[in-house]
Amino acid sequence: MFVTKAGPNAVLDSVFMQTPVLMNYYANSVEKTTKNLFVDRFGCGIYQGNKKKARLFVEKCIDNPDILNKFVENEKQFDKNKNGADEIAQFIQQIAKNAKE
Repeated sequence: MFVTKAGPNAVLDSVFMQTPVLMNYYANSVEKTTKNLFVDRFGCGIYQGNKKKARLFVEKCIDNPDILNKFVENEKQFDKNKNGADEIAQFIQQIAKNAKE
């Protein structure tokens, strides 16, 4: 399991390596979109913003690593050619366009 904020690069690296992610923070709308795509839509990990609950989840996974199997299976089925990068890029492009207006 990789514990990280919801930065697209870190999350995509984890997905490509079939490593479940525990996201514990997102700083902006791009990272929120990353969380929505890879946790809510693709099921590649979980989001836990509460530090204590995040730690407890990690400890639970140490005691029972099988908890992570569902995330690994979701990543195995994940089409790496449709990894969400295009959607993130479109979202960033829309933010840039709106900033110019």
